[in-house]
Amino acid sequence: MISNLTKGMNRLSDEISVLRRNRAELRSGLALGRSNLEKTISEMIAGFQRDRKEMAEKTKAEVAEFMRDLKGGRAAWFGSAPLRTTPPVLSEEH
Repeated sequence: MISNLTKGMNRLSDEISVLRRNRAELRSGLALGRSNLEKTISEMIAGFQRDRKEMAEKTKAEVAEFMRDLKGGRAAWFGSAPLRTTPPVLSEEH
C-alpha cells in the first residue's frame, strides 16, 4: 500500500509537470504573438510611408496647379505685364 506521503509527492510531481507544460505553451504562444505583432507593425509602418509619399506627391501637384492658377489670374486681372511693386491708385469717385 502506498503511503499518504508517496501519494502527495506523486500528485505534486504531476502538478509540476502540468505547470511546466503550460508555461512552455504560454511562452511559445507569446513568442508567436510577438512575431505576428512585429510583422503587423512593420506592414503598418510601410503603409504609413507609402501613404505619406502619395500625399506629398498629391500636395505638390495641387500647389503647382494653384500657383499656375494664381499666375493666370494675375495675368487676366493685370495683363501680362510684369508684377507691379506698388498697388494701383484708385480714383476718389466711388
